[in-house]
Parts: sequence; C-alpha cells; structure tokens
Amino acid sequence: MASKKTRRPGSGNEPALVIQTGSFIFPDGSRYEGSYTTQDDGSVMRQGVGTYTCSKSKKRYSGQWEMDKISGAGKIEFASGSVYTGHWKDNMYQGEGTYSWPDGSKFTGVWEGNIMQGNGRYVDQQNHHWVGQFSNGRAECDIFFTDDTIA
Repeated sequence: MASKKTRRPGSGNEPALVIQTGSFIFPDGSRYEGSYTTQDDGSVMRQGVGTYTCSKSKKRYSGQWEMDKISGAGKIEFASGSVYTGHWKDNMYQGEGTYSWPDGSKFTGVWEGNIMQGNGRYVDQQNHHWVGQFSNGRAECDIFFTDDTIA
C-alpha cells in the first residue's frame, strides 16, 4: 500500500513526528494497517489509528496507538469471541470500557491495569446484574438485580 505522510508538530525540544499511513506484514504473519512513524534505525512504530491482526492468536485490535503501544480508545476481538471496547493505556484496559464474554456475560465500568476496578455493572449469562463498586476484579457491592428493568 502506498503511504501518505503528515507531520505532527513537536513540543519543546522534541522533533516533529512524521506520521505515515500504510500496511505491514510482520515476520510471524501478523498484519498492521494504519498510521506509523519510522525510527532512525528504520524500524516502524505504530502511532495514531490502526488495526493489528495477530496471526498466531487471531486477535484483532482496532483503535489508537501511541509510541507502538495501545493507548486511547479501541476495540479488541479475541478468537474465543470475547470483546473489549473502551479505553487503553500502555497495552492495558484503563478507564471506561466494556468486556463481553462469549457466554453473554459482560462488565461495563472502570478498568485499571486490565482489572475491573471502580464503579461498574456486571451482567451474567442468566441476566443477573451486580451494580456498584468492583475491586481487584470482584464485586464489592450488595446491589443485585434479577433483570434489567429494576436497575
């Protein structure tokens, strides 16, 4: 794919980044399509918005990248059928997001370092709802509903 170049201004003493758009196939067969920068040594660093598909695990991420790490808003889809849509920081779920499991259960709320942490709602496969505070991936709340009409 032909690349398109744009320049993002630097700040202070940092040089401006030259953002290009293109696609790459990595040695393991994984693929990236989107924005990137080229380093002085010729290596590519994902920067901006793009889609990465891992050939081995079959997971697919679409969203924002910063300095070759998943950071910002994005969505990852796993081969198992699980999906996370939300905010990221340094390749981890961070901030508001929703994780859905293949059995139909899901958590919507605050994530910290890939862990459910803070306000949220967990709905299990029988449509039971837990609403309130979560800590270290577990509900600390006593609020439990048996269907969505009560909450």
